[in-house]
Amino acid sequence: MKNALLACVAAVLCLLAPACRSPLEGGAGARFVSASRSAHDLWGERLKGYLAADPELAPLLKDQLVKSVDDWELAIAAAEEAVKPDVALPMPVPALPGGHP
Repeated sequence: MKNALLACVAAVLCLLAPACRSPLEGGAGARFVSASRSAHDLWGERLKGYLAADPELAPLLKDQLVKSVDDWELAIAAAEEAVKPDVALPMPVPALPGGHP
């Protein structure tokens, strides 16, 4: 169980967290960040629960892995900010001849 859990944690963090720090341009980046958020929402707390319940994990390793899951969430939050669309500004109204808008 311990090896499978560590492999799962390592795979998730290695595949998702680094990519969230530099999201892709355009819609693909937003979709990737959304998928990362969904994965974290599904697995983040579950992984931390497994880590807390594993009596074989050394306390330092357990703390480091929990911090990695927490850092994963922070990376996703930063990526969500990075891929937010800019606030739409109102279109300027072109002036008509004679100075009337």
